[in-house]
Amino acid sequence: LRSYHEEKISIPLGDMLAGYLGIFLSILILPIPDYVLLPFYGYLSSIGLFNFFLILVSCLAGAVAPIEFLLGYYAGSRLLRKILDHLKIPVDRLDIATDWVISHGNFSVFLSTFVPFFYSAASFSAGTLRMKFSSFMIVSTLGFFLRYVGLELIGYYSILVFTPEYDYRYRYVFTAVLISSLSFVIAYRFRINQIQKVTVPT
Repeated sequence: LRSYHEEKISIPLGDMLAGYLGIFLSILILPIPDYVLLPFYGYLSSIGLFNFFLILVSCLAGAVAPIEFLLGYYAGSRLLRKILDHLKIPVDRLDIATDWVISHGNFSVFLSTFVPFFYSAASFSAGTLRMKFSSFMIVSTLGFFLRYVGLELIGYYSILVFTPEYDYRYRYVFTAVLISSLSFVIAYRFRINQIQKVTVPT
């Protein structure tokens, strides 16, 4: 029985470039969570439709585009709050993120890359607090790099878990990594909820 990895798929260069542009735009503007998109892109790279590293670069470029940071930097806290209120976006996340950035600096931005939907608030806050741009980009890129490599690898290797050729030892490793990642996200989300109860008046 032939493994699907032996299947060779040829795609014209033009389609490949358009595909990477689409990947970049999907991370940049689509409201689909990246923890859904990255494993899917990893699967596509595992069957030869895309290059693993070019997918990673495209996703990183979309993720670290400093739109929120620059908006916070140039708009300022007061105007930013008005914009968020007009867009019906709760500003309490901005308050929580601001406290985190003040308390933990660059490390808070790094951690926010691992928390879905919290990075935008941290970016806004980092901009309003005039964080050094180069430091912001470095910690953001590092955080997303580590997270996206893991997510893409999950998609790349997850299909193998269901194949007879897959070594059972690696299934245990895959399960352990998945459980650890989910536990980290749940624990961190619980921590944010606790902070929100303390910092936001009821």
